[in-house]
Amino acid sequence: MNHPTHNPTTVTGRSGPGAANTAQARLAAAFALPLGPVREQRITEAVLELVAAEIGDRHPAITTVLFDWEPYGGLGVAGFRDRHGNPVADHQLDLDITRYATDIRAITDTALTRPRPHEPGLFRLDLTTTTSHDCTTDTPMTTTPSVGDRVRITGPLPGDPDPFELGATGTVTHLSAPRPGQIHVDWDNGRSLILLDSDPFEILPAESIDKP
Repeated sequence: MNHPTHNPTTVTGRSGPGAANTAQARLAAAFALPLGPVREQRITEAVLELVAAEIGDRHPAITTVLFDWEPYGGLGVAGFRDRHGNPVADHQLDLDITRYATDIRAITDTALTRPRPHEPGLFRLDLTTTTSHDCTTDTPMTTTPSVGDRVRITGPLPGDPDPFELGATGTVTHLSAPRPGQIHVDWDNGRSLILLDSDPFEILPAESIDKP
C-alpha cells in the first residue's frame, strides 16, 4: 500500500526460480508509486532483493556485497566477500550489480549496514540474513484478489505514516493492469490507500462479506 516509517528490513528470497523476476516486478511496482519517501524506500528494498537474487543465482559463494559511492553519483560495488571474508572477483557481476545499485534511494531502515573493520566502502549487504521486519510482509500472495473481493489487513503495513489498523476490511474496486502489484480498495474506514500484493492481507471468504 502507499505507505513512510517501518522497521529495518533484511533481504529475503535470495535465490531460487523466479526470485529475480519477483524482485523485478516489485521494483516496477515501486517505480509506479507517487513521488515521495515511500517510493524511495520501496525502490531501495526491491533493488536489494534483486541484488540478492542475482548473486544467489549466479555466484552463491558470495555472502556479502560492499558498496561505495561512485564518482558520477549513486552507489556501486566496492567488493564481494565469501563467508570467510575473502574477496571474490567477478567482473561481469560487479558491473551488473553496480547498475542495479544506482537505483538505491534510501539508506536508513534497509538491510544496508556499515562495513566491518578493514572492509572497503561505506555500506555492506549481508546476504546470509533471511528474516524480515514481518514474515508475512515479504511473502508474496498465493492468490490474487478479483474485483469485488473483500480483503482484510492481517499485519503491519510497511512504511505507513498513519498506521492502518489490523483487521481493517475493504472491497477491491480494480487492479492496475499497467502497474502490476497495485490493488485498489474501497476501505470500510473511509481511507483511500492502494494495497500492494506484497502487503499482509487475506481474501475473505464469500460468507464473511456481510459480517462486520
